[in-house]
Amino acid sequence: MPVLQNVKELYAEILHLVYPEQCICCEMELSSSEKHVCTICKNELHYTDYEKYSDDSTLDKLFWGRVQVEAIFSLLYYKKNTQSREILHRLKYNNRPDLAMYMGELIGERIQKAPPFDKADFLIPIPIHEKKRYIRGYNQSEEIAKGVHTKTGIPINSTFLIRSVHTESQTKKGKFERWENVQGSFALSGELPESVKHIIIVDDVITTGSTLETIIRLIKEQYKVEVSVISIAYAGG
Repeated sequence: MPVLQNVKELYAEILHLVYPEQCICCEMELSSSEKHVCTICKNELHYTDYEKYSDDSTLDKLFWGRVQVEAIFSLLYYKKNTQSREILHRLKYNNRPDLAMYMGELIGERIQKAPPFDKADFLIPIPIHEKKRYIRGYNQSEEIAKGVHTKTGIPINSTFLIRSVHTESQTKKGKFERWENVQGSFALSGELPESVKHIIIVDDVITTGSTLETIIRLIKEQYKVEVSVISIAYAGG
């Protein structure tokens, strides 16, 4: 095994010399120890640091009076003309499931010892319709969940929640239009074991919370479980 590992490391070094990877934010060449984002850009990301909050954040307050959320965490603030926007755009539209998984790993590092996330039974990625999956090639939320799993060990359940209706893009819609657009779009295709008490919904970016509100209401209508949410970014606050 050590020999095989050394061969893999040597191959990776040679591949890096021939095809050096660039930082997705500044396009500078990455060192062999860096992954997707250079150290400088990684340090300049707009982290929320929500895992350190003792009081409710602006993201917590987004769901006040709408639906009960046990806990909610976003790694970054989503802002125009920043690294966070570039990251989200690339992982969603530029065929970068590897980047989505990497961002999931960063989330996992932050929440792996933070209650109540550390006691969760399942990660539930927000599904996309099969038509969109065919076009994109993957579901970014599933890839994010895979990254979180590698750091936390929380199992992923990608079959419990399905997208039953293909909807229009939410990007240019207002708060009410977003809420109206997702009504009836999701369904539960399986059952949760009685032992499941806490699940985490995995999303890429939270804007108005309309999609999450719809999903959480659907789940709580049928199951007495605590529901938390994690995402790469929050477009607010």
